[in-house]
Amino acid sequence: MIIDPLKKVIENHDENPYKDEVNVAYRNSRRLLSLVDQLLLFRKADSGADVLKIAKLDTKELCTDVFQCFCQQAKARNIDYKLTMDDDIDPLYADQEKIEIALFNLLSNAFKFTPDGGSIEFAVAQTADEIKMTISDSGCGVAESDVSRIFNKFQQAVTSHNQKTGFGIGLFLVKHFIENHHGSVTLKSELQKGSIFSITLKKGTAHLNGHIILEQNNRSHQLLDELSVETPAVFQKEPPVPVEKGKTAEEVITDKKTILIVDDNTEIAEYLSHIFEDKYCLYVAQNGLSGYDMAVEHRPDLVISDINMEGMDGLELCAKIKQSESLGHIPVILLTAASSPETRLKGIEGGADDYITKPFDSQLLLAKVETMLKNRSQLQKYFFDNITLHESNVKVPAEYRDFLRECIKVVEENLDDDDFNVLKFAKCMGMSRSSLYDKVKLISGQSLNAFVRSIRLRRAAVLMIKHNMNVNQAAYQVGIADSRYFREQFNKLFGMVPSEYIKKYRTAFTGDMNLLKPKAKKA
Repeated sequence: MIIDPLKKVIENHDENPYKDEVNVAYRNSRRLLSLVDQLLLFRKADSGADVLKIAKLDTKELCTDVFQCFCQQAKARNIDYKLTMDDDIDPLYADQEKIEIALFNLLSNAFKFTPDGGSIEFAVAQTADEIKMTISDSGCGVAESDVSRIFNKFQQAVTSHNQKTGFGIGLFLVKHFIENHHGSVTLKSELQKGSIFSITLKKGTAHLNGHIILEQNNRSHQLLDELSVETPAVFQKEPPVPVEKGKTAEEVITDKKTILIVDDNTEIAEYLSHIFEDKYCLYVAQNGLSGYDMAVEHRPDLVISDINMEGMDGLELCAKIKQSESLGHIPVILLTAASSPETRLKGIEGGADDYITKPFDSQLLLAKVETMLKNRSQLQKYFFDNITLHESNVKVPAEYRDFLRECIKVVEENLDDDDFNVLKFAKCMGMSRSSLYDKVKLISGQSLNAFVRSIRLRRAAVLMIKHNMNVNQAAYQVGIADSRYFREQFNKLFGMVPSEYIKKYRTAFTGDMNLLKPKAKKA
């Protein structure tokens, strides 16, 4: 009642603005069905209620069918994936569904732990009495201490902290089904070099005493089809047309905020992109390393990152961004399926601004992002109003008001000090250079040097309108000797040259440096 209606919507070629969302729902409902099937099989296996339905099977056809379930994934991930099989391989007497599931789980495991660009081989060979099926990969491997217990139920190998894991029932089912056939399954593995799983099954029927041998195998591949969650080609989206590196025309001229999405799950990255694409300019990275490089290059307004990624994970990415002098002000939201207090604590300690557990509500995530960016904009507007001596109605926490007031005081007290620099500024504020940079960037959007220059220009404006100094006198008093440079920078900050500013505001000055208003027009 869920999958079939979704499938019909996808197959309908009429224009549908929600086709992408339906695609996601279809694929994930298939995954859910696959998980339910495995759980039901596990329950039967664990209780001893499952019964083998033995029939004569075409070994070559069986292995080829399972192999083809992963061809599309291998192509998309550039994995060297191949099937090698002896010629004229003999048939097997076995339960088709159980052997398909065992092979499928081993191949699924291989793809889960093999990086893009790696290799996976499915080899089938025979001797006079046995058929051996071997699945080898170039993945992360299994620690020697885990090999002996990897087939236990609910057992998960200890991998790197950012490696995706399952529920610990897949390999248990493999061992259970194969041993019920009086076969064996073994594992040879080495960390960072890969794993080799081998299934050995006996030929003939002598070992199957007590089991009824069906005269004809009428079993379909229904369960295999359900386990295989790869979407048929008809449902696949067209790959995006590659574009040259650089900013688009919209990115150059738009006033939209920019968001960097970092997730190694393409489907989730696409889903997040769909949530934000109407309101924001987006950059998408497939892992933490490329995510950090894109953050350095594009300086986004906000970063949304998954935690569990290969290479540099989300926690490491967040910490690296927050420790960067040029990126530390950027808010970071971490997404993860793990809800443990330890993971949340690591995220907070790494400087994450928010932490959202999957599954998440898209409207809640959108609202959090909008609120976070709005608060940053309000804070920077307060700074701009304060620096340019204008009345501000923006409400900001007292912490930021006091911080800005102290910054202005420190800089103005050191206007005559030729040795006053960023390091001395930080020392006077009782902060490290990086901490001061982060907070200044947060409230002003400026670097430390630009921030100090703004305060100098602010003081110059006060001198011109309150103390009746001319432009050159004011520039000299605040430590800017080049009058041309002073005029240029003043114009950038205040939106007018100093002489116009004097004419407009000198008689309007009220004595409060933050309450300047234009002169009233004469009736």
